[in-house]
Amino acid sequence: MRRLFIITTLLFYFFNLYAQVSVGAIDLAVIDNVPTVQTEKIDAAMTAMKAVQDAGAYIESLNDVLNGEIVFPVGIKKGSYELILHRLEYDEKIYKQKIYLTCAFKFKGSKEIIAFEGAVNITDFNGLGISGKLSLIAPVRRDIGKQSTLVIREGTTASFDCDGIEAFDAKMAWVVTSDFIIPSDENGTPTNSRLQVPFEAQFSDF
Repeated sequence: MRRLFIITTLLFYFFNLYAQVSVGAIDLAVIDNVPTVQTEKIDAAMTAMKAVQDAGAYIESLNDVLNGEIVFPVGIKKGSYELILHRLEYDEKIYKQKIYLTCAFKFKGSKEIIAFEGAVNITDFNGLGISGKLSLIAPVRRDIGKQSTLVIREGTTASFDCDGIEAFDAKMAWVVTSDFIIPSDENGTPTNSRLQVPFEAQFSDF
């Protein structure tokens, strides 16, 4: 996350602090009050990961699901992240089996949880698709000091292959929370929204 701070600092100077509100302004109150449905999904992802860790239930590859008898949940650990496999089901609409997966973790040095979920279809009888993406369950913020915060926005994904999590394609926004910086619209009229700078980046380590 230190790299994220450096990126946001550079963006701060790059945009010369033009306090104009971008399209789709972020409401921090909404970010801080995650709907129950999403909260339950995040809790389920964390619970499944803990169950895998406690049992040491790890496999080497997604292909192992079809190569032996698997008791779910199981995980694939790659680097600092764990891809958790919840269940394997047959989708009658597409006539293929589908495997449901999650990835959840806390930001280093903080309590904020970021969680992803998704599914991948088995491409043929002998194996699984070699790659896929999990979607962010709910936006999450991480404060940068007392004057700004970094928001991980909807549309952020976690890429994976048969061996686990590969990278994160993040859609983010740096939001100034200081009351001393008052944003304005394109006509120079002050608004009630926060100054924000949206940007995208890819990380192998969050």
